[in-house]
Amino acid sequence: MYHALLLIRRSAGSLQRAAGLIAIFLCALLIAGCSEFDRPKVEPFYSETAPPPQQELRWSNGRSPKSLDPARAIAAPESDIVRAIYEGLTDLDSRTMNEIPGVAEKWESSDDLRTWTFHLRKDARWSNGESVTADDFVRSWKRLASVGEKSGDSYLYQNIVGMLPVDFKADRRAEAAEEFSDLYDSDLSA
Repeated sequence: MYHALLLIRRSAGSLQRAAGLIAIFLCALLIAGCSEFDRPKVEPFYSETAPPPQQELRWSNGRSPKSLDPARAIAAPESDIVRAIYEGLTDLDSRTMNEIPGVAEKWESSDDLRTWTFHLRKDARWSNGESVTADDFVRSWKRLASVGEKSGDSYLYQNIVGMLPVDFKADRRAEAAEEFSDLYDSDLSA
């Protein structure tokens, strides 16, 4: 019995020594890990890809667009490309989601909110240098009216006089486009 107790005391002492050595090792490891030997050197990054020989925009848009027709662009990737190529009368501030000027420098509405007048920027130009005019926007709205229900978001402009409701038949499209043409001339009041 005495030998058994002596063995238990010896093994308990060995465990305490082992635990102490492990604790010292972990403390040394912690201190070494928290100290900073050398600060990393900051080096400028230089790309290995040479810039293109001419100025061009490269855009990764995911899948291929079904159409680049602005009247039919209702979701990505089509709408992303259309928004990058064309500027509307107004735009949205990405931080506040409030309307901001686009091609129109200012706009106002009638008291009943049924007629809106947009005043175009004098410096608004197409990529070929030609001035953007009210006729360009009138032509675009007429084109949108002629597309009618083939436009995926035609329900958004059903409440605009002269635009087609979704249930219009194909033979009425030309008639509605003509009605739209008669209602609006190139002063861009809508």
